Amino acid sequence: MTKSLDSVCKALQTVAAGLESVEKAEEYAKESATLGVFAVSYPEEGEIDAAQLPETKSIHTVITEIHFKTVTLELTLADAIPMIEEFAVAALADPTLGGTCDTIVGPIHYRFGYLNWGGKKESHVGPQFRTKVKIRTP
Repeated sequence: MTKSLDSVCKALQTVAAGLESVEKAEEYAKESATLGVFAVSYPEEGEIDAAQLPETKSIHTVITEIHFKTVTLELTLADAIPMIEEFAVAALADPTLGGTCDTIVGPIHYRFGYLNWGGKKESHVGPQFRTKVKIRTP
């Protein structure tokens, strides 16, 4: 597997797809992905050091969100809250995320609450994870 930020995002989508309630975890989520439970992973921030080219060293924080429609909040909470530990344990079980990075750096952070998608504010609720990874490329 190629070490890259794009590969890390895809690997985290694979982790999310393995969770029982997630119906969709496509490599690249569509803005219209509003039906069912879906996951999306994307870069939040990072830094790339190219001081010793051709080698680069980088640290990236990747967001993974698992979206539940807020139609039935009680059922959503019953499904969504257990996913917090399930996602973190599954991701940390393979600290190189299938060889897409050198390692996950530190713990996986999360928050739980409203998630915006497709221009609709507070139409979804669920966990949002922050996974920090280190990537060195030759």
